[in-house]
Amino acid sequence: MKCFFYTSLLFSFMLLGFRINTKAQADVTLSTSTTAATNILQGTSTNIIYIAKMDVAPAAITVNSVGVPLSGTIKATDLTAIYVYFNATSPSISGATLLNGIVTSFAAPHTYNMGFSQPMAIGSSGYFIITASISATATDGSTIVINGATTPLVFGFSTAANITNNQSNIAGTTTIQAADVTLATSATAASTILQGTSMNITYIAKMDVATEPVVVSSVNVPIGGTVNGTDLAAIYVYFNATSPSISGATPAQRDCYQLCCTSHIQYGFFAADGNWFQRLFYLYCKYQCCCCYWKYS
Repeated sequence: MKCFFYTSLLFSFMLLGFRINTKAQADVTLSTSTTAATNILQGTSTNIIYIAKMDVAPAAITVNSVGVPLSGTIKATDLTAIYVYFNATSPSISGATLLNGIVTSFAAPHTYNMGFSQPMAIGSSGYFIITASISATATDGSTIVINGATTPLVFGFSTAANITNNQSNIAGTTTIQAADVTLATSATAASTILQGTSMNITYIAKMDVATEPVVVSSVNVPIGGTVNGTDLAAIYVYFNATSPSISGATPAQRDCYQLCCTSHIQYGFFAADGNWFQRLFYLYCKYQCCCCYWKYS
């Protein structure tokens, strides 16, 4: 009877030990955090495109990789890189730690794999945040999609885990947006201007900007007509945010104007030996200074 009791007790402990060992394998539950559909600008970075939440119990585990399947209409050159961040407290890039990144070079669809080491304690939760950097020449209207229901993030772990995948399609589509710029000409009357005068308006262009802000960095001014090389001393560009008027306008830049300094090629006769020489002219403008010179080739 005692032998049967001790045998039963030993068998019970063995079963208990088996259960303990089984429970030592981590249970990992994955879900998707909602992100709104957004427009993002060319040349920007740290744009959130997907967030996966991970809950871990009853054993600790280390996350060592993630596969990020990008869908949508992005071209091979639309993105420059994607990154994975980890935030232990909230689905936000603020306070998050960068785990890894990878250069992107494929059109969608394509899966990028990134390795890292992120320990997850017993009973802990955390957010894995995927961001994208956008090329300055990215295609206007290209979209980035990660569908958690059909093509979710795939995580790798240091040890075997029981994974419950509840990722879903609640990450909004990210659309690359370039500024929509519309140019028009404001009417200016034909006029006669005097020698030695300045601030004479010759042309006004109106610019309307929609969808996204933009920085105007330059303007090319093609001057036609019958002006000679010495008729104009300088041309200027002003900006007025409210009306087509010089009143209230801000000077944006000044450029010198000499017809001989427009980098064009002119042929001249060189009497010393009777040959034609190509004469090259160069423009040099810096701050308020302009100098023009040439050389023979």
